[in-house]
Amino acid sequence: MIIPMDDGDSAEIASLLESGLFDPQWYAATYPDVRMSGLSPGEHFLRIGRRIGRPGTDQALQRQRSGSAAPLPESGSAASRSQLPNAVGRAPLPVITAQIREAVARTKLFDERWYLSQYGPRTRHPEDLLIDYLSSFTADPTRDPGPLFSTAYYAATHQDIGGLHPFLHLVLHGLREGRHAFPAHKINSFFDGVDPSQVPEFRDVAAADRLTVVLTWDKGNFFFTEIAEYTARYLQTLGMRAESRTDVSAAELEKSNVIIVAPHEFCVYGPGRDWSPRHLQRATYLNTEQWHTSWFALAFGFVIQSGKVIDINPASAAALATLGFEASFMPLLPLAGSCFSHPDQPLSESLTRHKAMKSLHYPEAVHERPYDVMFVGVANQRRAKALAGLAPVLQRYECFVHAPEFATPVRAGDPDMIGNADLAQIARNSKILLNIHQGETHYFEWHRLVVSGIMEGCIVVTEKCHPTGVFQPGEHYLETTLEDMGALIAHLLDTEHGRATLARVHENCRKARNKIMESGTLS
Repeated sequence: MIIPMDDGDSAEIASLLESGLFDPQWYAATYPDVRMSGLSPGEHFLRIGRRIGRPGTDQALQRQRSGSAAPLPESGSAASRSQLPNAVGRAPLPVITAQIREAVARTKLFDERWYLSQYGPRTRHPEDLLIDYLSSFTADPTRDPGPLFSTAYYAATHQDIGGLHPFLHLVLHGLREGRHAFPAHKINSFFDGVDPSQVPEFRDVAAADRLTVVLTWDKGNFFFTEIAEYTARYLQTLGMRAESRTDVSAAELEKSNVIIVAPHEFCVYGPGRDWSPRHLQRATYLNTEQWHTSWFALAFGFVIQSGKVIDINPASAAALATLGFEASFMPLLPLAGSCFSHPDQPLSESLTRHKAMKSLHYPEAVHERPYDVMFVGVANQRRAKALAGLAPVLQRYECFVHAPEFATPVRAGDPDMIGNADLAQIARNSKILLNIHQGETHYFEWHRLVVSGIMEGCIVVTEKCHPTGVFQPGEHYLETTLEDMGALIAHLLDTEHGRATLARVHENCRKARNKIMESGTLS
C-alpha cells in the first residue's frame, strides 16, 4: 500500500530537487525497483533510499565505491538525530560503504542462505541480499537477517536509534554500546540446533609453540580472575607455558599467545581499551556471558575482531562455531592445583562471621547431608519471584539460600561474596542444588551446575537447559519447570522413590567425577 503524500512530503521533495544533491533521472535508471514501487524518484529516495544508504547521484556512488563517504555518526549524537527519515531539509544517511559491508560480514549475523530460505520468493534484489534486507524495513519491519537477530525486537527495545536501520545500528554502534541484541526465543531456537559434542575442547586446539598470557582486569569481577588463573593452570597441566596476568607489554603482545578473559571488562574498562586494532585482532577471547545480556553484546564486539573465542559453556561454544567463528570449549573442573579444587576444610571466617552455618560433617550417603537444599546466585526480579514462589516448600527443609544483589563487579572480600572454597564445602553437605535461570534462555550455568553441583555430588534440580553433550538430564541432573520445582523437591526429600532417585543421580555424579579426575578431560 502506498501512503499518500502530504504537503510536508511535497515540500521536502522540492527542497531535495532544488539542492542539486539528487539526480532523479540517474536514480531511477540505476535502481529499477523505483519504477516498480509506484513512487517518484525523489519520494522513493526520501522514504526508502536514504534509509538503506543509497546515493542520490553518480558522484555519491563513486565516493561510496572509493570508501570516502562520511562515516555514520555516533548513536544518540546530534548528528544522528538530525538524520531521522522524515526530517525536512536534512542530510541523507551515509551510503553502505565497503567498510560497512565488511563490518556486517564480521558479525556473521547476516546469513544469506537462511535469508533466502525465509524470504526467497519475496526478494526484490536477489543480486544484493543485504540491500534487499535493508530496503524491506519500511514494508516489513519484522524481516530478519539471520536466525539470531530480531529487527523488530531491537527497534522496540532501543527506541533512541533514530532513523538508522536496527541491524546497522547494532553493527555500527550497538555492540560497542552493549545493547541487548538477541531475544530469548531466538537464542533458544538457535542453541537447540547446534551439536555441542562437535565443538573441540580447548586442550585440543591450544597453541603450544610459545608463552600464553591469560589476561583479566584487576578491578573486575573476582570470578573472572579465578577463571584466568584456572585457564593458565589448565594449560600448564597440558605441559604448556602459561601465566595469568592483569597487563602485558607491547613487546610481549607481539611474541606471545594472548587470551583475554571477559573482554567486556578488560577491553572496555581495563588496559585493553588502549590496545591497537591490530593487537585486538590477534587476541583470543574467553567468553563467560549469556547471550541475552548486554555483557555478551560487549564481548561479542571484540570476538568478531579476531574470530577466535573460547567459551565455558559447550552449547555457547557450539553456537559460536556454527556462526563461523574459530570456537572451542574449556570446561571448568576441580583440577588439582586450580582454584576449583578444594579439599574438605573449615568454612572461611568471613562467611561464618556473616551467616549462621550448620555443622558440616561430610557424610558418605547423600540423604545424610545436613542441608536439604542450597541456592547461590545473584538476585534479579525473575529469581526473586521464583524463590518467593518456592518459599512455602523450602520453609519445610534445612536450606542455605544466598541471593545478593550487585550493582558493581563482585570483588574478593565483599561480605556478599562467597568464594569457591566455601561453595565447595556447602555443596558437599547439601542434598539438592537449585538452579533458577537469570533469564528466559535455557543457558547451562556450567560453574553452578557442574563445579558446585555434579562434581560435589549435590543433585542439581534445574529448569530446562540446553544440552551439553557431556552430562545428561535424568542421569547427572534433574530438569523441571519453575511451576513444578517445589513438588519435585518435596518428592525427592519426602518419598522413598524420591530418595532412591537422589541416591541414583548421586552415584552417577560420583562416577563421572572419578572418570574426569583420572583422565583430566571430559572425553
